[in-house]
Amino acid sequence: MKPTRRPAPETVDESAESELTIQPDGRVFAFGITGALAAVLATIPTADDRTRRRLERLRDLREARDRGS
Repeated sequence: MKPTRRPAPETVDESAESELTIQPDGRVFAFGITGALAAVLATIPTADDRTRRRLERLRDLREARDRGS
């Protein structure tokens, strides 16, 4: 079996990577949120106003960026 070659750490582009953790009690933790992940997170119902506002802001920023492209 041929050994698998991994790219050098400095050549890996992590700008499109996100980390998502869902706790047993339903809490969701996200790190390095990309626009695509923000769109997915925005579909999760939440009673937390602060979280809802943050997700709406991320969505608005993404839409503004996409319009400007």
